[in-house]
Amino acid sequence: MHRLSSWILIVLCVLGAGIASAQSVHNVSSIAALQTAINSAVPGDQIILANGSYTTSGAITVARAGTAAQPILIVAQTVSGVTITGSGSFTVNSPAAFVIIQGFVFNHVGVFSLNPGTNHIQVTRNTFNNGAGGQDLNVAASDDNQLDHNLFENRPNGGQFIRLTNVGGTCAGGNSLRNWIHHNHFIHNNGGGGNGADPIENGGDSTATEQMTAEFNLIEDCNADPEAISNKSADNIIRYNTLRGNRAHIELRDGNRCQVYGNFVLNSTGIRIFGDDHQIYNNYIEGNDVGIRVGSGSDPNHICGQPFTSNDRPDRVHVFNNTIVNNTQSILGETRKLGATDFLLANNIIVSNTGTALTWGDAPTNPMYEGNIVFGSMTDGAIPASGLTRVDPLLVRDANGILHISAGSPAINASVGSFPVLMDDIDGQPRDTATDGKPPDVGADEFSSAPVTRRPLTAADVGPSAFETDFSVAATPSSQTVTAGNGTSYTVTAAALGGPPGTINFAVSGLPSGVTASFSPTSVNNSGTSTLSVSTSATTVPGTYTLTITGATATLAHSTTVTLVVTGIPDFTISISPSSRTVNAGSATTYTVTVTALNGFSNNVSFSVSGLPSGASGSFNPASVLGSGNSTLNVSTASNTAGGSNPLTVCGTAGTLTHCVTATLVVNVLTPDFTISASPATQTVTAGNGTSYTVTVGALNGFTGSVALSNGSLPSGVTASFAPASVTTSGTSTLSISTTAAAATGTFTITITGTASTGSHNTSVQLTVNPVTSNCAPPTQPNATWVNTAFPAHSGTFTATFDATPSVTGQSSAVALSHGAQTAFSGFANIVVFTPAGTIQARNGGMYAGPTPAIQFSANVNYHFRLAINVTSHTYSIFVTPAGGSETTIGLNFAFRTEQNTVTSLDHWGALVNATPGGTLQVCNFTAQ
Repeated sequence: MHRLSSWILIVLCVLGAGIASAQSVHNVSSIAALQTAINSAVPGDQIILANGSYTTSGAITVARAGTAAQPILIVAQTVSGVTITGSGSFTVNSPAAFVIIQGFVFNHVGVFSLNPGTNHIQVTRNTFNNGAGGQDLNVAASDDNQLDHNLFENRPNGGQFIRLTNVGGTCAGGNSLRNWIHHNHFIHNNGGGGNGADPIENGGDSTATEQMTAEFNLIEDCNADPEAISNKSADNIIRYNTLRGNRAHIELRDGNRCQVYGNFVLNSTGIRIFGDDHQIYNNYIEGNDVGIRVGSGSDPNHICGQPFTSNDRPDRVHVFNNTIVNNTQSILGETRKLGATDFLLANNIIVSNTGTALTWGDAPTNPMYEGNIVFGSMTDGAIPASGLTRVDPLLVRDANGILHISAGSPAINASVGSFPVLMDDIDGQPRDTATDGKPPDVGADEFSSAPVTRRPLTAADVGPSAFETDFSVAATPSSQTVTAGNGTSYTVTAAALGGPPGTINFAVSGLPSGVTASFSPTSVNNSGTSTLSVSTSATTVPGTYTLTITGATATLAHSTTVTLVVTGIPDFTISISPSSRTVNAGSATTYTVTVTALNGFSNNVSFSVSGLPSGASGSFNPASVLGSGNSTLNVSTASNTAGGSNPLTVCGTAGTLTHCVTATLVVNVLTPDFTISASPATQTVTAGNGTSYTVTVGALNGFTGSVALSNGSLPSGVTASFAPASVTTSGTSTLSISTTAAAATGTFTITITGTASTGSHNTSVQLTVNPVTSNCAPPTQPNATWVNTAFPAHSGTFTATFDATPSVTGQSSAVALSHGAQTAFSGFANIVVFTPAGTIQARNGGMYAGPTPAIQFSANVNYHFRLAINVTSHTYSIFVTPAGGSETTIGLNFAFRTEQNTVTSLDHWGALVNATPGGTLQVCNFTAQ
């Protein structure tokens, strides 16, 4: 909590050990001798001024440096035993460092100065009375100093008690950094008036960091300036101070990113806010004219060069978890020019019978309100209903006169939002947090039975005669290991630090289930040791646990941690994967059973399974494992195993230890059935011609029956037949379609039905019947010359159809497709021919081929050809339907003519008739699609 640096701890050790540990001890009895000793001081020297009264009109200068390990001590013989009067005081100049000035009474003297370049100066246990200078203590561009346990009183003409500044003023940078101001008593500053009479003022360059901490200070009856603590720089902490009976307040006058928390502001003028990104929380504010003043800006942001008469608009200020009670006006927004932006008011308790909970002056931008509790006859003011709950927080006063929430208060665990800085409350008691599974309480107080370590300060807590009582807690050894069912112990030591802490009671937390603990003795007085005995049970879960050992007095609590390692009794666990399997009756499946050893277990684990349905059996491979390992559970079912879900219990046994796990076996009983499909899905035919489909029957679940095939209604002039008419188990049948020249034209759906003893299933195909049209090319003459006709280019897969009628039997003629117009057979990719032998063939790579038996043709008969062409693979299938007949396959997946096996598209068809035996060839109705 306190920023005790190592050199300060060394100082405490030196003071506690006496002057024998000093480098040299110089006892002096005059200001001149004091100055001489200072001028020649080396690290570790102690310079002791004899008790008495001394007068000086000149500065007592200090420009010597100690070290962190050996500071220079300049001290009164006894605290408050030396009084210095006159116009002079101490002036500490560079390169002074690690110097302690202690125990003096400065009565109506000039300014005590820590000047630029100095550092690590401690001004402690002095009294500043009736100061005559502009300040009692001025710190100018001096870093890492400690100003503590001083009494500042009775300034007759205004001016600050303590002032931190830089050299050069606004925008010069170089603020006094990391100064620690604590346990001082400021009282009776009623002289002068207006600005410049603050008990504590920091600043210089308000846009620069200062990192001051002002804590545990008591400010009373300071009325000369409205600012009791005046902040004018960035990154400062103002905490744990008590303001009582002042016409002054804590003021963030300028600067950004400050934290104001844990302060008691009583019967004064509250807290006032300017600047950006401040956090105001855990403060107890009662009996003030205004609890919190939210300033209004004359400028949106402080700019270097602006005087302090301008005002920086408050931006992104968060005011949360404060207790604001019995103030004339609870929260007040000022009127100037620019209202606050992004102001957050959350989780505060606001109670009063006067004024409003919040009244804005200049309108804020984007204010946010949540989780506040408001009570009393005051009105809600500007806080919307969504940002508050109007309910009695059930506050009761403690022995110090401070209102706290009581049991049953609606504030308990009612905070909303996330505020990571909120670790404890105004009393120093830990806050509930999200990691505890419940939020903090609303307001500055947490309802808790933990020791109270902070309260409003009194004169006895601060100033030259105050010594903080404290103690430490340690435990040895840092870790103990015990087998479940046994016990162990730790030695706990409490040691007093500073004043005597009194009775220190011990407690321990973090014990796992089944573990008990006791202390002997349960407490010690000031310092001492106790034995912490820890007992475990056989059911204690093995693991590593952190135990927190706490020593607590009525006002202080300190903790340390130790580790308890509990090892378990050798054992094993069993698991199964997957947790469920589904199998068809008559089939088998497997599970993986895993054994994991615990605590050195190394025995043999054998397996068993129960819950299998009738007809099912199970076996393990291997039948057992040693220590840890896997086994495969094989489950087989019979064809007559009943269907359903079966819970299985798989157990592993090792001696007296048995552990089981459950899994599920789902058995499906399937009914034999069949499927039916047909291809292609559509066929196109010209009236008077025929086509066909392939019908496929598939068996499911052991189907072995016969499937009879039938078709639904057909359009006029269309007939159908199946070959074969039925399929047993599975197989294919050809559905042949014949049309007459007068058949109905259009697109029709033909339903194909398969019927078996188990039921029937349907599929359907489409048949498009085109009318007979006279789309004929001129008859090709017997002159052995190719006649070419262009059509739109096709690539990939497409179907070409045409009708061809030879005029003589045994004609030698051809119809072919090509890329571009061609004059020779070698230029055509797909060729069908009428041969002099009276047969129909097609080109397959380097030869002509046809089916066996050969397809015969006759003179003056129309033959409908269908070519299914795949240009990408350079293959095609050829089908022919004679007039009034059925489609017959000439060839399947024939290769393009060898010379054309690289062609990428087809865009012409040609016809040729050789001179012998002559005749003509009529080609009609050519399509490519």
